[in-house]
Amino acid sequence: MKKQNAYLQKQEMFNQALLDVGMDTGFQKCWDLLQCVLNDPEVMKKDTFGRERIGRIFEALHKYESEYGDAWLQNVDSDVMQEHLDRRLRQIHGDQTVPFKDRYPFLKKPNYNHGKKGWR
Repeated sequence: MKKQNAYLQKQEMFNQALLDVGMDTGFQKCWDLLQCVLNDPEVMKKDTFGRERIGRIFEALHKYESEYGDAWLQNVDSDVMQEHLDRRLRQIHGDQTVPFKDRYPFLKKPNYNHGKKGWR
């Protein structure tokens, strides 16, 4: 592995911090809006969700994130977890399931000729 100079390391850390802030903000926005939707009688009719039910949903979200979280990372298990997630979504949506690689075309694809460093 090549050694980076201090400036490049600092820039990489800064870029990662910006990415993390953006992701955290986007996730929080999604969670906030989802709670509003689940509690909206115009959307949910008589089956609105209250605090307790929404709490159970968010506990389950954390469980599924722990289970499938590697699908979005660049490691040796990512493609396996992507397939597991697609399989789970096919149980819900059947043939209308859009494959992971089509839902996330911007993610790097594994290159197995180079082992763990083989992401392009």
